[in-house]
Amino acid sequence: MDKTKREIFRGFPYLVTRIAGALHHLIVLPKRPEDELEALAWMQSLTNQLPTCLVLAPDRALYLDGSAMSWSAEPPWCDFPVCDRVKGVGSPDDPELDQRRAQLREFSAARKSDGYLVDLPRGRRPTPAEYERLSRRSSDGVPAGLEPCEECSGYRGIALLDGPGVVVDVFCFCDAENRCARCGGLLSDRRLNACSYFEDEQSVLHVPAFVGLSHECLPDSGPEHGDRIVLEVDESGRLKASFWKV
Repeated sequence: MDKTKREIFRGFPYLVTRIAGALHHLIVLPKRPEDELEALAWMQSLTNQLPTCLVLAPDRALYLDGSAMSWSAEPPWCDFPVCDRVKGVGSPDDPELDQRRAQLREFSAARKSDGYLVDLPRGRRPTPAEYERLSRRSSDGVPAGLEPCEECSGYRGIALLDGPGVVVDVFCFCDAENRCARCGGLLSDRRLNACSYFEDEQSVLHVPAFVGLSHECLPDSGPEHGDRIVLEVDESGRLKASFWKV
């Protein structure tokens, strides 16, 4: 990586969402008081359910991941930045903001990669007994360790991930939680950065976060249509975002 690609974007303030590896998505924010910017960052992080960073200056950044937060003097290096794909909470009409958006597009275009992206899943090595049990399949081809969900047509449980052979948690359609901060719609019908069972392929596959970059907002949605974001605490004590129409 040459020196020019190691520079951070300097159109402060802005949000950085980690998509996969060195791929990050950037959203410029209006110049507002710090507490308002923190609130915007929390809403973005909790609706997307992806690691997010609020960058206020070259030496001031707030990292958010789930319910965890930490301040740092080192903003994330965005070797492969993208923009205009993940929507922010709002999009105010502001000439100064438009100017920084244009600067961000130039910054992103100058660092465009011609390669391909691989996002490796996380898992653990199976015990010998687990490997023997989870290597089996039902008469329908469903891997042992998976059960049909009573609420949707998907499967959930644990399984050996095809390829690496590690044990992973498998999530059904009900577990999709990554939402657009703009319209409230799901970024994908499956949980991002997680594993799902694909019946057509009879395989357990990892669903990388960059799948959500193809999301298109729902029609007649957003703050101008009365949608509001409500932060709630779920049964496990984790902060999550819900959408309500008023």
